[in-house]
Amino acid sequence: MHTPSTHIVPVDVSKHRLELFSDGVFAIILTLLVLDLKVPAADGLLGLKQATPSLLVHALTFFVVGGMWLTHHAVFALLGEINSKVIRLNLIAMFWVTLIPFGAKIASENPLGSLGVFMITISYCFAGLALRPMVVLTRKGSETSFPLEMRTYILRRRRVVNMNLLFIPPVCSALIFVSPWFGYFCLAYVSLFIFLTPTAAEHLQQIMKASGPETTADG
Repeated sequence: MHTPSTHIVPVDVSKHRLELFSDGVFAIILTLLVLDLKVPAADGLLGLKQATPSLLVHALTFFVVGGMWLTHHAVFALLGEINSKVIRLNLIAMFWVTLIPFGAKIASENPLGSLGVFMITISYCFAGLALRPMVVLTRKGSETSFPLEMRTYILRRRRVVNMNLLFIPPVCSALIFVSPWFGYFCLAYVSLFIFLTPTAAEHLQQIMKASGPETTADG
């Protein structure tokens, strides 16, 4: 005889569902960015000249959102469990991400104005501030499962990330009203930093590949 048991949904299901929701938000945001591009009034080279500021803003904003998606993916790759705090922090981060197309639309219509690039930069700042505590929350329970080299790398990378992603953007946001170029520089810098530096999750994969298949999937 089989005794009835309560079915418990694995943590991975909830994590997967939250990732799908977040990926959907990012996909919609990237679509909205291109939909906001306007057809220039002129044709030929003159039309291209008229569209160039909007295209540059679109390209910059696209890679900013893409970098945020990479950061979000890297954070979730290190998550050991999903709890109510993580879900709420993720919703807060997604809220700020959804404001980026609004800032991009303003910036494309007035590239040298301060409001549009300020909205993009400050949204990036607050989204990042919402994602950072997720790493802290999960590291308490999962840090011991990482190799020593990985733990050392995480601590070192945390200092670099705090400097490049949590210090420079707020400072540049405050300086945008002096010159919007501070905002454009900040967005270009953080995008290059995210795209050109390996994430902690990627570094962990490299360590696991180097160590070889020492354990099976069942432990």
